[in-house]
Amino acid sequence: MFRSGERLLDIVGKREQVASQSLRVGITSAVSRTVATDVLMPVLELEDCVPSIRGGEYVELVHQLQGLELDLLLCDASTSAASVPGLRVVKVHQPNLIGITSDRWLTEGRVLPHSDVPLMTYRAGSPYRFEIDKFLEDKNVRPRIVADTDDSWLMLEVVARGIGMAFVPRSVARDAIASGRVRAVTSLPPSEVAIYAMYHEREKALQAAKVVERLVAYAREKLDPDLTPLQN
Repeated sequence: MFRSGERLLDIVGKREQVASQSLRVGITSAVSRTVATDVLMPVLELEDCVPSIRGGEYVELVHQLQGLELDLLLCDASTSAASVPGLRVVKVHQPNLIGITSDRWLTEGRVLPHSDVPLMTYRAGSPYRFEIDKFLEDKNVRPRIVADTDDSWLMLEVVARGIGMAFVPRSVARDAIASGRVRAVTSLPPSEVAIYAMYHEREKALQAAKVVERLVAYAREKLDPDLTPLQN
């Protein structure tokens, strides 16, 4: 009985210690399928807290943030939150979309994109889809769409296996380009889609604000610079 009591006290003590250092982070589905790993790196490297990360849809997570069930929210929309009293909104990163393909589709003398190359793209209604469609329309290119998804990592893997081309955030394709698995062939104009950090002005506001500062600094140093040469 005494040993069980000691174990219980030890477990409770450890849980209280972890809870006091926790940071509850919400991340929307659209962000988690694009640049979540890069954006979250500074959070995962924190030494003074244990982040608890959950995914979900934008409206649901904003309500949780308002209800103090979350300390920090990473999302791709700021319009509605900006009008909610007590929430602070900071732009963390503005992804740059690039066109990627494999060597199979790099025909000598032809510059991608062109209509003969199958395209994997974002679902209708996605802000990225609108920007890509406009880019292709301006170039008078009408590729055959083989699939649509909101998962940029899935697009990357499909392209790496030789199925056409896709447009993904530069940070998603960075390592695959460096290793030669895919080629960067074109770049879209600066995107209007951005990743925002939201946090409440009350509970754990100081901790969340410090984390957001690290996120912004990391994005400027690691994600924003144009590090990938594109083919002409």
